[in-house]
Amino acid sequence: MSSFFWNMFQSGQIDQNAIKSSHNSVRTNSNSQDLTYLQDRLDTLSLANQAMWELLSEQLGLSEADLLKRMEHIDLRDGVKDGKITKPVIQKCPECGHQSKTHRACCYWCGASLSSTSPFAG
Repeated sequence: MSSFFWNMFQSGQIDQNAIKSSHNSVRTNSNSQDLTYLQDRLDTLSLANQAMWELLSEQLGLSEADLLKRMEHIDLRDGVKDGKITKPVIQKCPECGHQSKTHRACCYWCGASLSSTSPFAG
């Protein structure tokens, strides 16, 4: 009789672990999508920044010292010289309602696509 209860207990543990494994698989997929999105975004922003800098430098005669001075000014707008514009902004997932940082491409909880309204947001 105790063998029956042990088998039931083990079966329950196996089921719980299968559910946890499935959830972890979804989270791993979401993180992989976020990483791809962030790399694509970084590449696009780097290209846009390089193009803008070359245009401004050529047309207005700005120097790298001018650029670095403006970068420092923008960096200090949030009161902290840390090489970042602002702290992350939180948005609500349109599908599940969980809160996510705006830099994420997909909701961490349900995988729904999250969109940004500005190429410089988040």
